[in-house]
Formats: sequence, structure tokens, C-alpha cells
Amino acid sequence: MRKYKLKRIAEHLKTQHNLPQLHTLHLASTASTNTLLLNGTDGVTTMSTTMSTNTPTPYTIVTSDTQTDGHGRSGRQWSSIKGEGLYMSISLPPFNSMNNPRSMGRMNILAGYCLCKNLRNVGINTYLKWPNDIILNNKKLGGLLLESTHQGSATTSMVMGIGLNINQTGKTLQHLPQGTSIRLSTGRKFNMYHAYKIVASSILEAHMLSNKTTGTEPHIQSLWAQFSQNIGEKISFHTEVQSQTKTVVTERGITAEGYIITTDKQNHEHIYTYGEVGYSNI
Repeated sequence: MRKYKLKRIAEHLKTQHNLPQLHTLHLASTASTNTLLLNGTDGVTTMSTTMSTNTPTPYTIVTSDTQTDGHGRSGRQWSSIKGEGLYMSISLPPFNSMNNPRSMGRMNILAGYCLCKNLRNVGINTYLKWPNDIILNNKKLGGLLLESTHQGSATTSMVMGIGLNINQTGKTLQHLPQGTSIRLSTGRKFNMYHAYKIVASSILEAHMLSNKTTGTEPHIQSLWAQFSQNIGEKISFHTEVQSQTKTVVTERGITAEGYIITTDKQNHEHIYTYGEVGYSNI
């Protein structure tokens, strides 16, 4: 992604979403776009050396051709190769502290929904795997990671990171049998400019929807029922991420906060606020 193209995207998004400002920063390489936006530095790059401040304002987009220490949930590494994948983070205005836990959960679900919806609009038939994986042809296309910093009970900053496999080949992903890319799944290369535009617009749309007042906000349970990869299906559920211990349950949906609802073999309902749905066959 070239700098002038990113700025062109920013101008389009600023108008589309009626934003007061939208800053951009493109890097050839960084450790982690999320860490950079949250902390002002990621140990490799410092915001103050590339922008006028070390503390990015809301609506700052950072993209990078590669990441040397990109991560997902629980610190899992996200590999990156120049020109093949999309690596982006966007700083967003924090939610009101009174409804922050609920809004954070909803934002996570809505970001996945908006991204899947907008990818489907261009013929990429994606689904969601709880809580934040993007699925294409039963394999992982990418993931989202919502992180925040706090002072006491107040959220001081909030960043949504996205990693998406765009033009990786089978050789690139041979060490990730559960992974895929748009190119692998469709048989054609996908325009990176359009990919960045779709992803950034989806995150901004999700943040707007998350901020809607009670009674006007989207019904995320209905949205999840349309886009979940596993709704009504048996899944292997790990209550501890990266644990080998799994429980076989049936996914029933999500709560208004975005927690997963399951039933066991005895049809007893269980709601989980944290955990992971496995990719392995049951």
C-alpha cells in the first residue's frame, strides 16, 4: 500500500463517515501496528518520529507492509509477508465508561459482521467464528483484535487491529493448514487498494453502530445468526486459549454483550465470556 493511496482512502472515509479528522501512517515494517497505536512505540517504531505526537488521536490509521511481531488473541503471532497480506490498526474514540464492557463486546462482533458483509458485497463469501475470526471456505482468512488502555476505570485509548490474508499462495501458507487467502480460495489476485478500503470502512461503520443509543442499536444476536460459521452445529470449545482440553458443545448464538451461548449433551445452557472455538473435527 503506497502512502498516497492510503491518503486517498482516508479522504474517502472521512467524507463517507462524516469524521472530523482522519490521520494515516504507512510503514514499510513495524513490530505491531496495534502496539504502536496503543503505546506510542512498539520497540521498533516510535510515533513521535513519524507523526507530530507520540499519542495518536482517535481516527488514526496505521498500516504496514510487514509486521515482525504481529499478534492475535493471547499473544499468538500473526505472520506477514510483504505485498501478500493486509496489516492495519485504527485508533477509535473510547466508549463511555458506564457501558464500556458491553460496548467493547458488541464492537468486536459488529466489526466482524461489517467486514463479512462488505466482503460478501464483492463476492468473498465469508463467515464468522467466535469471537473474532474471519472464515472463508472453512478456513481462517483473518482476525480482528480489539485492545484498550485504562487509567482506573476509564478507558483512555482503544485500537482495532486487523490481519487479513489477501494474496498469499499455497507455498506461503503451507505451515498454516487451517489458513487461507482470498487468492487461494477464489483463484485470482485481489486488489490491495480495495482490500484496505473495505477493511477500514468496515471498522469505522462498526464503531458508529456500536455507539447507537439504546433502542436504535443493531440486534447483534440476529446478525450473528446470519454470519456465524457454526450456529446450530457441534463445536469443540476450549475454555483456555491454546489448551488441548476441549469440550464438545452446540453453538446456539450470542448474548447482547457478544458472549457465546452453547448447550451440552444434556441440553444444559452454558454462556462463555472467554475461550476459543477449535478448527479440528469433532
